[in-house]
Amino acid sequence: MGRRKWTAEQKMEIILAGMTPGANISAVCREYGILQPQYYKWKEAFLQGGLSALATSPSKREQVWRKN
Repeated sequence: MGRRKWTAEQKMEIILAGMTPGANISAVCREYGILQPQYYKWKEAFLQGGLSALATSPSKREQVWRKN
């Protein structure tokens, strides 16, 4: 089973759920099946660059595949 790919909108939903007053980050992460360090990485990116900062870039494997 591969890793899940989250859209920028899904990441924003998770971040906002964690930023809700009284939210428990552990519970939010458990609900969405992500680790806390991932949550905080996404949150930092979102706060610094907005929704566009959450967009995933193609992996190295995808980039090589597209070139060939």
